[in-house]
Amino acid sequence: MAIDPLSNTTRVERRNLLAVSTIAITSRAFSIVVDTIPVAGLSMHFSPGVFSFLLMISTVYFIIVFLLYYIIDLKDFEVPNHLAVTDKLYAEKVARFRSAEIGRLANIINATLGAGYRVVLSEIFSSVLSKADAMWPRKLDKSAAFATGPYSGDIIQLLYTAPNATSGAWITKTEDPDKFSKMEEFCFDTILRFGFRARIHRIRMMPWLYSVHMLYMFRLYAIDGVLPVFLGILAIASLYNAVDVTWLSGLVPAKIP
Repeated sequence: MAIDPLSNTTRVERRNLLAVSTIAITSRAFSIVVDTIPVAGLSMHFSPGVFSFLLMISTVYFIIVFLLYYIIDLKDFEVPNHLAVTDKLYAEKVARFRSAEIGRLANIINATLGAGYRVVLSEIFSSVLSKADAMWPRKLDKSAAFATGPYSGDIIQLLYTAPNATSGAWITKTEDPDKFSKMEEFCFDTILRFGFRARIHRIRMMPWLYSVHMLYMFRLYAIDGVLPVFLGILAIASLYNAVDVTWLSGLVPAKIP
């Protein structure tokens, strides 16, 4: 993936546009007039307006060329590597939040069960949370949430390990319906609340995520695109005295005595 969507040719044309625009603006701000060019010991005299005319023609040319290359590069724009990494980290943080919610729910359920019992929530439960997140603020009902399979068999598994036993045995819903009913209520309550909690989590991450994207887009469009063209237009306007740039001469640092 590209780091900078602008090609080398576009960057060269941008540099040329910035250079000629700066020269044009400086010539008007400081009233620079060129009417003589020494060549091989000879002096060539011409109208002072020729210098301004050459600057104007050059500026117009570089504006057009830069815009053509710039638009072509934007058409072939690829997501740069650092933005792709940011998006990947964002997706990983969302997935970790979902895993943390599953772990939190398992701990709550385990705390309500008797000694030796341990609940296991399968990967299907994670997909159910994703489904609830996608359709929030609408809420899933149990039949829609667990349409992938039997609720207790696919999503909730209960393991019981007897005291001093080296291994446990899986408990089915028919063997202990009360415990499964209680676990189902905990799970479904988490499903109903997950969409809202996930949105809050995303809102907290938005400043981090969008600051990277916005700064990059500002640099790509405002700094790399709008600024050079704006300076070019300002240079042309100053050459035709449509804009007064002589105030720039007042920004020159005072001479050191």
